[in-house]
Amino acid sequence: MEYATKILIADENAASRQSLMSELCRAGYSSIELAANGEEALSKIERFHPDVAIIDLWLSGIDGIGVLRNSRKLN
Repeated sequence: MEYATKILIADENAASRQSLMSELCRAGYSSIELAANGEEALSKIERFHPDVAIIDLWLSGIDGIGVLRNSRKLN
């Protein structure tokens, strides 16, 4: 079964991003975007409009909480 849910994964650790993406793909999710830092996560949120965002709290530049706060201003 394939799901249409759009997911954003934001984590500085490339192995963690890839591992989580692989598990989500295996579970049937195919619309997944990846971000390596807070600025990239905000850019992807603005462009991709994910239904779900999995965001590491300890991102560089803008941390996970900052990403959430700033994403509310994008609407």
